[in-house]
Amino acid sequence: LSIESETFSLQCADEIPEPPVVTATDDCGNDVEVTVFQFSEANGDVVCSAQDAIGENPDYWAIWLPTLPDGFTDQWRFIEDGAFNEYPDDTAILTGTVASIFNANRRFKVHIKLDGNYDWPTWNSFMTIGNPMTNRIYKDALGFGAMDNNFEDWSYYVIDPSNSYLVGEGDLEGAYLELEQAPSNLLFGAQVGLGANDVNGNYGLSSWFTYTGFLPDTDGQLVATSGQGDVNVDLDCGQPLYQCSYETDYTYVAIDLCGNASTATLIYEVNDTIAPELTGCPDDITVQCDAIPDPAVVTALDNCIGEVEVTFAEESEEGANCPQEMTITRVWAAEDSCGNRNECVQIITVVDTTSPVLQDAPADVTIECGDEIPTMADLTATDNCDNDVEVLPASSTNDDTQCPIIQVITRSWTAYDDCGNTSTVSQTITIQDTSAPEIIQEASDLTVECDGEGNDAELQDWLNSYGGALASDLCGEVTWSSSCEDSEEPGGENPTGQIIFDCEFINGNPPAQVSFDATFETDVNGYAVYEFGYINNSSSTGLELEFNLDLLRWELQTDDVVVWASDGDNPNPSCDLADWYDVNAACLITGITCIEEDNEDLPGVDPICEVTQACSEGESVTVIFTATDECGNSAVTSATFSLEDTTPPILSGGDSGTLIVQCDEELPEVSAPTATDLCAGDLDVESDIDENNDNSCAGSIVYTWTATDNCGNTAQQVLTVLIVDSEAPTFDNCPEDEQYACADEVPDPIDPTASDNCDEDVDVFFFQTDLSDPENSVCE
Repeated sequence: LSIESETFSLQCADEIPEPPVVTATDDCGNDVEVTVFQFSEANGDVVCSAQDAIGENPDYWAIWLPTLPDGFTDQWRFIEDGAFNEYPDDTAILTGTVASIFNANRRFKVHIKLDGNYDWPTWNSFMTIGNPMTNRIYKDALGFGAMDNNFEDWSYYVIDPSNSYLVGEGDLEGAYLELEQAPSNLLFGAQVGLGANDVNGNYGLSSWFTYTGFLPDTDGQLVATSGQGDVNVDLDCGQPLYQCSYETDYTYVAIDLCGNASTATLIYEVNDTIAPELTGCPDDITVQCDAIPDPAVVTALDNCIGEVEVTFAEESEEGANCPQEMTITRVWAAEDSCGNRNECVQIITVVDTTSPVLQDAPADVTIECGDEIPTMADLTATDNCDNDVEVLPASSTNDDTQCPIIQVITRSWTAYDDCGNTSTVSQTITIQDTSAPEIIQEASDLTVECDGEGNDAELQDWLNSYGGALASDLCGEVTWSSSCEDSEEPGGENPTGQIIFDCEFINGNPPAQVSFDATFETDVNGYAVYEFGYINNSSSTGLELEFNLDLLRWELQTDDVVVWASDGDNPNPSCDLADWYDVNAACLITGITCIEEDNEDLPGVDPICEVTQACSEGESVTVIFTATDECGNSAVTSATFSLEDTTPPILSGGDSGTLIVQCDEELPEVSAPTATDLCAGDLDVESDIDENNDNSCAGSIVYTWTATDNCGNTAQQVLTVLIVDSEAPTFDNCPEDEQYACADEVPDPIDPTASDNCDEDVDVFFFQTDLSDPENSVCE
């Protein structure tokens, strides 16, 4: 042969080459024909294992060759299970190795290819070949096909004579038998199905065939032979398992005219050792904890079977810093049916560097100090990863502010996620005092009785009590001040003067006086400002003095430093403030002299509220009481202090009361009283005499003295002189009593006369009583 046996390794995707053309030469010079036999173990769509068909007959086989020459057995059994594959092109192949039941070294490699795969109606519709022509039927020696009409479910084939053979191995090397369907008219075919093996009722295959070929004779020379036989096998079928390796063999046989044979086999070992190829494998990435991507779609393509299922596995390892940080390992793996495995690994490093998002903080607010301070809001936060974000509130208070702001509250909320990322929002609450104090009790007018001395104490007490006014402020203490309505500040406009400082120098220089000319001006802030010029024989200091009219204090400033300040215990801004220290000059100021050229009082001192004692003019003073809070907000109330005079003047001395004088006596001399008033002093006294003495017997004289002050209050003193007649008249000639007998004649009464000490003409009246009248009887 022109080739030698050789084995080739191929991958499953490789194309198996066509059998090469092989020639043979013979030492005797004869042409030698070369026959090639192809064996393939490739699986089909249906894969069955093939076993010897065993029936009731103790003899059984896979291949039955009853017509072999002497010395050969008719029973050939599988050394190991053979294979039966059905293919999509309606072909099938039976492969395997059978051995003689008497000599295991005598073996045939079986390759029987079947064409057709007809169902029963189709097979039965075909006619036999030759005469007579009849419909094709099935072979059923033992009746298993007819049982339950199993034959109707069989598949029917015809042996392909070009690809069906038994090729010898072992002691039969070089021998071969080429097979062809029998009977030749195709009355029967190769049949596959339940009971089709024509031996037992099992699922199987049977076919009758004829053969031609070469077998060794007794001398071992290959001689031509022919005959017939059967194939009877049980089949155990199922879905094919993928073949990870199989062989396709080309066996070449050359036999010379003398029956000598040479063989060579080209073995193509088809293997699957290449793992599937993965597509779509992602790269390693680092992501935020809320941006973990979904697993990628990874596909796998195998060089042999095409698409392969991809398995996915994922495991996570928590980070050391926080639970949201982790390392995710994703593994996509594809494994073909032969255990070739390929995988790709993606490492996802999950981090959390994103701060939580806090709910909006309350807006900054400005409130009055008396308003209710808003409660601290309970804010929440969201986080891209942490479902339970901790929010810690904090609050700080700054009282080091300047009016009108009296306090600033800064509130902050800080959100912490598990990974230590934070975010903060804040709110500023500004508490200001722009509201004036509330006058809760207005000042009350006061009217007092003038005391003749100006009522200074009562006025001052009233001023000190702010007229009884009460004020409250929600922010702090209230300071009261008072001023008289329509009063003028003393000092005038732009007063000028001089201030002299007595300096005792620390550096040992002798004491000196430093004088400043001062001119008063009012600045935009309401301060009284003195600008000084340094008049000694040294350089000017440019000192500036400020006086706060409200707080009554002095401040002396330079551009650089406060060099002297007021004595807080001295409420009156005058020049007797002590111990001021001039830093620049290192001078301890031991005395101050203030000289005002234009005015008696220093600017800024309120005038004293006064009322006169001129009651007739209705004098009073209206005082404005101002309640000022610590930020200078003020509220006013006003009241009037008035003097009244309801006390009458005082009369002293003089006569008063009642004086009784007999009518015949002389009238006494009368003295008038004098009058004084608490408010008006000495007053004139008016006299009034009322005489009622027309009757000579009695009468009266009333002296009335009246004093009236400027306010109309009056006082009177009265003296009444009563002229009386207390002496009865006397009869000048009154008769004596006389007694007369009843028979006596009673004389007529006389006409008596009478005289009196006061009355010159006394009337005499006569009365007579008759006692004899029973009504006037004085006796029984």
